[in-house]
Amino acid sequence: MAEKLALELGLPLYKFETKSSSSAQDLFYAFDHVARFQAAQIHKDADALDPRRFIEFGALGRAVVQSLPATDAAALFAAGATPEWYTGPGRAVVLIDEIDKASSDFPNDALNEVERHYFRIREWRGGQEVHAGATLRPVVVITSNSEKQLPDAFLRRCIFYHLPPVTPERLLAITLRRLKGLDVQAGPMLDSALKLFEHLRSSTADLRKKPSTSEFLAYVTALTRDPEVSALKAVPPAAALRALSVLVKAPEDQATAREHLSRR
Repeated sequence: MAEKLALELGLPLYKFETKSSSSAQDLFYAFDHVARFQAAQIHKDADALDPRRFIEFGALGRAVVQSLPATDAAALFAAGATPEWYTGPGRAVVLIDEIDKASSDFPNDALNEVERHYFRIREWRGGQEVHAGATLRPVVVITSNSEKQLPDAFLRRCIFYHLPPVTPERLLAITLRRLKGLDVQAGPMLDSALKLFEHLRSSTADLRKKPSTSEFLAYVTALTRDPEVSALKAVPPAAALRALSVLVKAPEDQATAREHLSRR
């Protein structure tokens, strides 16, 4: 969705891939204390030790800076060090991907900054605040796999969109487009794979982790590389079993899937 927004609106896209070790500050900037310490051992002039030389702006930090007029943005960079990514003033789209991977402190610590589109650089001017331009605030898209409950105060500030289950017709279109390079075509092989996928995703299959669209694409890819499989014929049971671990991951689910496959 973030990529689509950036494409449709003609805006730059900055991505933040959340990790378990991510902190709220990482969204905005990182400061290389080690590099500055090393520089202090070599240089004594103030310009070489300018804190702005050791700042690397993060995804949301870049989007905030992008919204500033050129003169205001230039003040955030060391002399002659304006980065290539700054093309402002203008809006930007920010993707904070899989925010539930981080600790529960992450969304709480970023609450006010994400809502008000500002951040503070603690290592410069005693904590210089940088505020986004009022009319050019970033568009922030946040994804979550719901593996962890996010704080209510954070969720109140979000607009929710739940991805609906993909229909067989939509999945067929996705498969033909994404696997075009493998010469995947509509036919008995793909129909057979779709039927198995739909069956394993149904409540009757009773799998702990239902296969996803990406796993289905990997399954079809594996089938196309099996010499016994032809696009013009249904998938032989032996070939379906060989590729089953690509579609179904958990050991207990694989046993259940093999049982369902043998019945079919």
